[in-house]
Amino acid sequence: MPRPNDHLALIRFPHGVHDFTAALGIHTWWDHLEQAAVFIIDGYSNAAVSLGGLQKTRDLHGHLQPAVNSIRSTRGNWRAALATGDWNKCNSLQSRRAISQKPILLVKAVTLIVALEGLISERTDISASQISANIDQLYNDVRIVPAFYKLDGFDEKTYVALSDAVKSDCAHAINALGVARGANILTEMASGHHATHDVAAAVQTELAKHKLPFAIVTARRANGGKGNVKPACKSFAL
Repeated sequence: MPRPNDHLALIRFPHGVHDFTAALGIHTWWDHLEQAAVFIIDGYSNAAVSLGGLQKTRDLHGHLQPAVNSIRSTRGNWRAALATGDWNKCNSLQSRRAISQKPILLVKAVTLIVALEGLISERTDISASQISANIDQLYNDVRIVPAFYKLDGFDEKTYVALSDAVKSDCAHAINALGVARGANILTEMASGHHATHDVAAAVQTELAKHKLPFAIVTARRANGGKGNVKPACKSFAL
């Protein structure tokens, strides 16, 4: 499909949830998530290689500023919906994080998808019709996955009290989702970092087997509405 007019169409919410208000249960969701690095671009690395012909990450870097310019000039509705100065720039750090499926800000995720469209559009090794097909495929294959979930009350004290067997079962459940470094992610969740819904649900299920019930909750700003949301687990990777 072509680039959607609504950038939120790029986001894949779990279990039939259709928007941020429903996902977080609050109307002021952007106030909570503006500076929250809790978004992963699922399929980005594969699309960059298979559709964009990417061989080195730096080949994408030259498309970052044009993507910013494109959004600023033609996507005023995107910028109005997410009123933040972060639309004004996107650098190579973000592109490297996207390629390795690390969490980033929402506006950076959207910009990087547009940058990949630019990389595809300038390929000289394939025909114009194939370029068009690849761009359509990009918007079919790539989705932004929110990683703003955690288990309410699952903290470092709880983690330390778990047996090694339970910790191992939780780590294996995370790895079974195709996510690397499940053991690391488990410890990061215990320290307050957020995860994708699938990861949170997998850990929730394993802990419930041992009569340790934890509810899945969504991101909230710290300190009574002040401060930034804790970022997503830094160990997310392909």
